[in-house]
Amino acid sequence: MLKFIKNFFKTEEPKPSIEVPRDKLLAWFDRHVYTENMQNDFKSYVQNIQQTFTAIQQNITALEQAEIKEQDQVVEGKVKNIVSGHRDNYARELKRFIGLIEYPESYSLGELVAFNNLFNSYLDEFSQRSAKSYQATQHLFFKEVETIFNDIKLLSKFSQKFSKQTESLHQVQQVRTTILSLHDMTSQKEKMHSEVESKNKRLQQTVAQKKEAECELEQAKLSDDYQYYTELQEKLKNFDSEKERIGHDVFSIFSKLSRALRKQERLSPNKRITSYLDNPMVALIDDNELGIVSILNQLQLKIRNEEIQLDDSEKVLAVLDNTSLLHSAQTKYSSIQEQQDDIKKELSVSSIKGKVQEHEYRLEHFEKTLQRLQEESEVAQTNFKEINIDEQITLVQNSVEELLKQPIKII
Repeated sequence: MLKFIKNFFKTEEPKPSIEVPRDKLLAWFDRHVYTENMQNDFKSYVQNIQQTFTAIQQNITALEQAEIKEQDQVVEGKVKNIVSGHRDNYARELKRFIGLIEYPESYSLGELVAFNNLFNSYLDEFSQRSAKSYQATQHLFFKEVETIFNDIKLLSKFSQKFSKQTESLHQVQQVRTTILSLHDMTSQKEKMHSEVESKNKRLQQTVAQKKEAECELEQAKLSDDYQYYTELQEKLKNFDSEKERIGHDVFSIFSKLSRALRKQERLSPNKRITSYLDNPMVALIDDNELGIVSILNQLQLKIRNEEIQLDDSEKVLAVLDNTSLLHSAQTKYSSIQEQQDDIKKELSVSSIKGKVQEHEYRLEHFEKTLQRLQEESEVAQTNFKEINIDEQITLVQNSVEELLKQPIKII
């Protein structure tokens, strides 16, 4: 076989280069490498195994139906039962072995090599599992078992012969593998190309969608409703600042009066004084009738009569002379609060905020999608560039020429 292949590949004169379509390359190679004689040998290998298995199946039936020979009837019943059990087990293992075999769909070298490797592993497994039953069964059914054993040896012989034949085709198989790799790379490259195109298309669509969302958001924010909405929001902020300023002024007043009020509280405990000392602004808001004013007037009188003595009494009295500021602060604060409540009520029934938020959400969604697609597109393009088809084509062309002495150009 090896001599035949070497003679087949041997050429005296260089052959002209021929063009071979990439999708027909494997069929062309197989046609030029695997001659008719080789194909017949491959076919015979499979047919011989099939025929041998057919014979084994018939011999299994013969083994199962075999009666113990007359000269062996003197064997003890216990021994007969043990040997019969081993016979049944041997038959089961044979059937299991046969059931594992799946024949190749074609007679290509790749499929046959894979089949032969698997067949050998099943054969080794059967030999190990059935060795004990085979030896025991021989004692009473030697002829039937020996016939099957010879068939098994024949299977092993077919497999070994095929292995030796295919060893001479090692270089052929290597070249064939490079061709298969080229096909895989081509398929992968085409898949990657489609993926890149798909992602670029989605990228363009998302860019357009993002631009559209930006325009819609801009239009919504330029609308009269939104302009009015932002004006109201700005008023609320200004009112908050004004309320904060009022609160600061009130806190400043009671901060200066705190020592004097604490002394008065000790002389005449009063919940209103306590509340003003804890939080002056909250107490002022809750003090609708401004009861604190009469308390402060009493405090002023006690300081002047020296019932309450302070180191800074002059400063405290100067503050107490301006208690009218509290009334002004309360009135102004309440007015601001009412205006804020009206604005908030108006804002609560406005739909423009929801519309703007919806546009903002859509824009954010497209921005995130765009970023993700850009990253995925970069990865896909990198993977696409890493598949070097030209390099693999050169490798295949050189390998084919070296083996067949036939220059080819893959198109």
